[in-house]
Amino acid sequence: MYDSISYPFEPPAKNSYREIAPGIYWIRLEIPIVHDHINVWALDDGDGWALVDTGVHCEQTLTTWQALMKAPPFNRPITKIIATHMHPDHVGLAGWFNKQFGTPLHMSRIEYLTCRVLIQNTREQRLDDVRTMFYMAGWTEIGLNNLKDTFGHFIHDLPENFHDLVDGESITVGEYHWKIINVGGHTPDHSCLYCAELKMMISGDQILPLIAPNIPVIPMQPTANPMQEWLASIDKIGALVAEDTLVLPAHDDCFYGVHVRLEALRQRQAKAVQRLLDHLSEPRRVIDTFPALFRRPIDLSGAQPTPLKMATGEAMAQLNYLLGRGMIQRELIDGVAYYQRASH
Repeated sequence: MYDSISYPFEPPAKNSYREIAPGIYWIRLEIPIVHDHINVWALDDGDGWALVDTGVHCEQTLTTWQALMKAPPFNRPITKIIATHMHPDHVGLAGWFNKQFGTPLHMSRIEYLTCRVLIQNTREQRLDDVRTMFYMAGWTEIGLNNLKDTFGHFIHDLPENFHDLVDGESITVGEYHWKIINVGGHTPDHSCLYCAELKMMISGDQILPLIAPNIPVIPMQPTANPMQEWLASIDKIGALVAEDTLVLPAHDDCFYGVHVRLEALRQRQAKAVQRLLDHLSEPRRVIDTFPALFRRPIDLSGAQPTPLKMATGEAMAQLNYLLGRGMIQRELIDGVAYYQRASH
């Protein structure tokens, strides 16, 4: 039915909204981190509104929410916060809504618990293991010295209790039942919400129309294989979600053509694997693989550690994927990892 991506709606302006179906609102919040916006979804829940994702915890976003909630249609109670995953732009204000209004948080158990651990690590600035991973990747002393853990800076204290989003079950919002599809890769147990009756899926960061989501290895689990999990998620979503579904992503615009996009992401990964294998004809550190994986140059000096950290995590995900398939080998020399295409 679909052989390309199509965009049925003009997006709302930043810090504004538009209704895309009866009782379903698209709110675009401006945020002061990596992306310049996040799409938040307000779903009519009878007596009030269920929010899917929240934006980051900062004065700018709080001011926007306070203004929105003073006037119709959002001057009714916030009944639920549904967090697709643990990143600050998605769960950052869940604790604020809970503290101010008693709004319950619905979130995957793995995402909730992992988020709490990472927030605590941020507060304690436990950087020894973090520095070890990036030293192994080939970072300079400047970069290692500039490393800071900022994960929790944009997340309000999470509620002390939550409701688990269990894969395969459904959450009821107003008149509709949204099937929970939990998938790995971008984060350990990211929740997408699919309503077959409405022919809509809220995809969070798992499926975006213009860019592939960041698939990182994080210092908490340096030998993880998130790329394998993400590829499995493509197959899973493709099997569960109908072709004529409207996708409501966390960034960029709503679109039709979910199966087209899934196949494009699958092909993108296959090409990345081949480029990386060709590049590994000789031993390379993690940071040496960047030209094969990224279109834009990455500053290796470490003067700006955040983009370097994101690139390193994604490169490691690709390398761990190839290691897991036996396609490359790794050797440690003076604490630095070198990767090369397997000889067999």
